[in-house]
Amino acid sequence: MDYSIYLFIQGAAHWRHAVWPTIRLGMLTSICGFAALLPSAFPGLAQLGLYSVTGLVAAALVTRFVLPGWLPRGFTVRDLSAPGERLARGVQKLRQFRSTLVLVPLLAGAILYAHRGTLWSRELSALNPIPAADQALDEQLRAQGRRPGCALRDRRIRA
Repeated sequence: MDYSIYLFIQGAAHWRHAVWPTIRLGMLTSICGFAALLPSAFPGLAQLGLYSVTGLVAAALVTRFVLPGWLPRGFTVRDLSAPGERLARGVQKLRQFRSTLVLVPLLAGAILYAHRGTLWSRELSALNPIPAADQALDEQLRAQGRRPGCALRDRRIRA
């Protein structure tokens, strides 16, 4: 998504020569990082690497070769300097409260410390999104499948 944003912000006229080399370098370094996941013995990491590399290449190629042709002639980005100036003035006014903002993380830390026993669960099974009743049914079915003479087990052996 970033690649297309750079195209729209910079404009198509000089984008190919001024910005594309930087985008290409960023894409290639990201690909190198994600390609390191490809030889992983853990299938999920290898799949994540392949998915990421594929997405990066597709996004870059579409931004480089497809989107510039779709931009209307004379395309310009809206002038946002007026809202930007208003935002800058608002931030400047907030600077006088800078010293009080130190209290926010301290207060948040105190609240987290006070409720440390109830905020987080130490049980890994609590992270499972499957309802407890469904988990119990799964355990029951798995236990039945391990019993000798179970129809499910016998069916797997014959197949």
